[in-house]
Amino acid sequence: VLEIQSVIPAALFKPGSGVIAELMGCKDEAELELMRKAGAIADTTFERVKSNLREGMTEIDLQHFIEDQMRSMGGVPAFCSVCFGKSSAESHHVNDLTTLEKDMLVLVDFGCKYEGYHSDITRVMVFGKATDRHKELYELIYNAHHASLRAAKVGVAPSEVDAAGRAVIANAGYGEFFNHRTGHGIGLQVHEDPYISSANHEPLKNANCFSIEPGIYLAGEGGVRLENLYYAVEDGAVSFNAAIPESIPEV
Repeated sequence: VLEIQSVIPAALFKPGSGVIAELMGCKDEAELELMRKAGAIADTTFERVKSNLREGMTEIDLQHFIEDQMRSMGGVPAFCSVCFGKSSAESHHVNDLTTLEKDMLVLVDFGCKYEGYHSDITRVMVFGKATDRHKELYELIYNAHHASLRAAKVGVAPSEVDAAGRAVIANAGYGEFFNHRTGHGIGLQVHEDPYISSANHEPLKNANCFSIEPGIYLAGEGGVRLENLYYAVEDGAVSFNAAIPESIPEV
């Protein structure tokens, strides 16, 4: 750029990222189909996780299991966060050697690439019996997730989608514990436009693909986040994933 400026000093240079982001944001049917396949790999992997939790396994053990499952179905693992117990209160936890114990909360957030297109889901379960507290927090985040989902459709600003779910959490007295945006765009990149945040007022377009992932994080106790991927249509948003369980799974 500096060399070009030296030759054409009157030239005006502007970032091209906005143009590229708009082109990437609206997927065509072939792209949507690849994302459906990536989503199906994530869904199947979660079902296999539920039947393969073992007392004494570490977060890293489960990470390796999840990555192996995604590979076995043609996915290329992109990321995998495993949180046992109190670790789930860290919204960006780094997997470690914490071991799984009975009645412990388990949060998994993972995804893969399938022919270049990404999946990304977050699920929460209990290895054993859920407490009333577990059930309360899960129900609250489930309701917040679906409040945002009901708001999402072509022509609605992401800030409104964010506000709908955030209001559910705030009205229950946990607003300060939802400390990140509601979602992000996804496709060839794990994080791309459109971002589902209070700062984004650009209306959703047809076939914009994005996550909805509200959460609550209580230090020293645990956290709950529930995430699916969707794409916008005229009358709502269509999921790339199986429905989130209505109540917290006990496995």
